[in-house]
Amino acid sequence: MLINNLFKKSIISALSRIKFSYLKKLSGNNLLLPFYHLVNDNPPPHIRHLYSVRNVTQFKEDLEFFINNYSPIALSDILSNKKRNLQLPENSFLLTFDDGCREMYDVVMPILLEKGVPAVFFLTTEFLDNKELFYRHKASLLLDSIERAHSLNNCGISEVFKANRLEHADIKRSILTIRSPEKHVLDELAMVLGVDFDEYLRTNKPYLSSTHVKGLIEDGFEIGAHSIDHPDYQLISLKEQLWQTKTSTEIINESFSLDYTAFATPFTDEGIIAKYFDEIFNRLSVDISFGTSGMKRDSYMNSMQRVFMEGTDKSAVRIISESIVLMLIRSFLNRNTMVRTL
Repeated sequence: MLINNLFKKSIISALSRIKFSYLKKLSGNNLLLPFYHLVNDNPPPHIRHLYSVRNVTQFKEDLEFFINNYSPIALSDILSNKKRNLQLPENSFLLTFDDGCREMYDVVMPILLEKGVPAVFFLTTEFLDNKELFYRHKASLLLDSIERAHSLNNCGISEVFKANRLEHADIKRSILTIRSPEKHVLDELAMVLGVDFDEYLRTNKPYLSSTHVKGLIEDGFEIGAHSIDHPDYQLISLKEQLWQTKTSTEIINESFSLDYTAFATPFTDEGIIAKYFDEIFNRLSVDISFGTSGMKRDSYMNSMQRVFMEGTDKSAVRIISESIVLMLIRSFLNRNTMVRTL
């Protein structure tokens, strides 16, 4: 399996070096959906240990690539296309950002306004106004504390993992692999390590405030919901999935007087069954939903997949080229459509 994966990656890497204009034409993909979480020259401790993010220079270079090769559009253009069958400009792109980090207002918005590029910001309602800290961000803060510590209470840390029947041979790796159903373990570890998550929220205010969001809207940007507290939808029941989606979209729509309903599934919508999409598009009146599976097609017209632009130092042209090549390979194998089981 490892050899097969390495071979696949080498093939994708080699083919992605084909001239981009040719790859773009070959793809037949009229809409590009890149997504980010953060832009920061100095990633904060609640992000630092999770994945690499784009710095300001890289993000501006990404934008130049998108602008030079695609036409920027707004979410409203896509909604009009779907509701009234209006054509999108050829080779369009829509930028999206998940989680609602403070940098969206402080760093990203000024750059987008300067470049004249629209975007959608998806907000996790418990993070809005810095009410709660994302459990993955808690994990990064714990790792930051461990990295800075001169000595550790290894016994106390091990006891927490043992009490919760979790693997702890490699403490740092074990912290990073904690998933949403076990997120309480992070709070227990914080007590052992002396990390005060509430104090970090009060002092650093890592997320957008409602005032920030209103400012984004006033400047022409669009927003959507990203669940209540960012669980992994693959690990929760259908009932919980629907409750998370319904409640978060209602809060966002009512708080900011929206006349559209957009939702981005936290982590991924891979494996989510057809009944969920039937419910959100019909009963819950969600206009559009976004996943994170690259350039895959979806069996639901109003469910769209996006390309992850972080976790690498590769240029935008390389990231998108590799995404196109992967899409072409999947299409050749008839595996490029998200099929939803009943």
